[in-house]
Amino acid sequence: MSGWGCFCDAAVLQNGLVLILTVLVVNVAGQCSNPPSVQHAVLNDQSQLLNDFPEGTTVTYECNPGYRRVSGSPSISCSNSQWSQPTLTCEKKSCGSPGEILNGKYDLSEGILFGARARVICDEGYQLVGRERLCLANGWSSNVPLCEVVKCEEPPDIGNGTHTYYGGSVPYGSAFRYTCNKGFTLIGEEEIVCGRDGNYNPPPPQCKVVSCPDVSITNGKKVSGRLPPYGYKSFITFECDSGHKVNGTLTITCGVNGWSSEPPTCYRVAAPTTTTPTQSTSTESGVSSTTRPITVTTSRGTSPIIKNTDNDLEDQRNKAWAIGLSVGGCLIALVLLAGGFLCWRHKKKEGYYHTSEKQQEDQY
Repeated sequence: MSGWGCFCDAAVLQNGLVLILTVLVVNVAGQCSNPPSVQHAVLNDQSQLLNDFPEGTTVTYECNPGYRRVSGSPSISCSNSQWSQPTLTCEKKSCGSPGEILNGKYDLSEGILFGARARVICDEGYQLVGRERLCLANGWSSNVPLCEVVKCEEPPDIGNGTHTYYGGSVPYGSAFRYTCNKGFTLIGEEEIVCGRDGNYNPPPPQCKVVSCPDVSITNGKKVSGRLPPYGYKSFITFECDSGHKVNGTLTITCGVNGWSSEPPTCYRVAAPTTTTPTQSTSTESGVSSTTRPITVTTSRGTSPIIKNTDNDLEDQRNKAWAIGLSVGGCLIALVLLAGGFLCWRHKKKEGYYHTSEKQQEDQY
């Protein structure tokens, strides 16, 4: 009996093992692998609880937060150990317009879809209070920014002067005017304005006593400007005497630190050199024409300019006629004197001849 019992137990164990292997083979043959991933989507909560995906199993997808279903089925099934092809398409949600903002505007260069940022650009003279807005899964973030006007501190006081500020806030664009006490000069701009960066522009002026000494130059004189005393921005313009040339700036201006430059100096210009006239004879009526150099003095020195004039030619012609007449008169006088002398000699000889003959006749 014991042998028979052992045989029976072995047979039962063998049959049980065959049955278990058969079930395992059937189950593995109809099993699907993990479901495929879908862009911008995930398995819903129920499908995520499944560990095995036997034949006929169905799983469902849902779009990610910030995305919405556009087309296709959200479910796929396991058949013949393969999943059906997913057709679900998800795209970003739109947050729409973020609205208007006072004294500013939104920069929507990133768009209005999920994940985009709406930056704030405030108008000139205004500054952002808050942060940019984000397009979230449920719409724009609730932190609505503000653009508040820029404000400056009270205008600073200056020594020996006053301003027109009388209290209160100083918003962008506010202007104030400064004046100096008697005897002081305002250095800088008299008006300052609260700028867009919260600072005054230009910077506040100063009140100082500004005075420059009287000056004069040798071989020159003052030709314009006020009389002394010389205060801030007073000027003097000089001029050199005739025959002198300037070295330096003719106009000087009184500034905070004195005159803008040293007074100019005037130095004597060298006298022009004399050039001997060049004689040339014209072929017309034998008249001598003289070319006379004329020396012109300019700011760059002296230079001779050769120039003929009609008066010079006329003078030369008159001189030629005078010389001709004088020579002609002399020649005529010489001819007359020579003729008279010859006549006198002839008459003298003739008289001597007649006297000799008369003496001879008397002898006879």
